[in-house]
Amino acid sequence: MTSIQNRPPRLDELFASFVARKGCAQEAVGAVPMAGVEPFDVIPATSVDPREAWNAATSLLATQPKLPAGWSAAVSSMKTMTGLPMAVANYPQAVRDLVLLVRADLLSQTLESGEAVSADTALSNSAETMARSDEPAQWLLAAGLCRLAGRFAAAEALLSSKEAGLANEWRDAWANEMAALDWQRGNRNAAIARWNSLPETAASLLNRGMAELFSDRPASARPILKKAIARLNESDPWHHLGQLYLAMAESR
Repeated sequence: MTSIQNRPPRLDELFASFVARKGCAQEAVGAVPMAGVEPFDVIPATSVDPREAWNAATSLLATQPKLPAGWSAAVSSMKTMTGLPMAVANYPQAVRDLVLLVRADLLSQTLESGEAVSADTALSNSAETMARSDEPAQWLLAAGLCRLAGRFAAAEALLSSKEAGLANEWRDAWANEMAALDWQRGNRNAAIARWNSLPETAASLLNRGMAELFSDRPASARPILKKAIARLNESDPWHHLGQLYLAMAESR
C-alpha cells in the first residue's frame, strides 16, 4: 500500500494550493483516475477574495492600482475559466472548476470563444476612466478589464490606438495583452504566434505552455510550463496555476 508521503500528488491538492482560503467549500465528487493523479475531494467552485484576485490581476504592472468600482461584483459573478492567459486583469483564481478539466477528453473543448466572462457595468465604467490616462499601466489595465467584460472591440481599439506612441519598455507588455485578447475571443493561432514572438519571460512562457496544453498538445506544453514555473515565486498564484497545468499535461 502506497504511503501518504510517497503517493503521487493529487490534482485537487495542486488546485487547492492556490484557491483554498477562508470560505472555500470542498465537495467530494468521486475519484477520477488520471495517470497516477487521483482527484477525490476536488473543488468545483470556490469563494474568491476580491483583493487577492486584484493583486494577481495587476501583478504584471509596475504599480498597484487601487481596487476599481465593480471589481468585487465582477469577481463574484465571474464564469469559471479553463485556459487562462497570464495577462493584466486576469487572475488564476478564476480557474475554479477542476472537474470540468479532469473530465474533458480534449481540453480545447473546454474553451469558450468570444463570450463575456463578466459583464459588470460599474467595472466597464471604471475601465473607461482608466482608458483616458496617458499612463501605460492605466490604459493596459483598462484594456484588460474590457477584455474581461467581453468588450473585445473596445479593448482592441484602445490597444491599437496606443501602439504608435508606445515606449520600448512597454512593447512586450502591449504584445502580451494583444495576444491575450486574441486568445480569449477565439483567435488562438494569432495569440500563439504573438506569444512565440516574445522574449522568454514568466508570462510569455506560461502563456505558451497553456496554449499548447489547451490546443491538445500536452507533450509540447510540459517543458514550456516547467520553465515558466521556475521563473515564478512559489507564493505567486500564477506559479500554482502553472503547476496545475503541468500536472494536467503530465497526466495526458
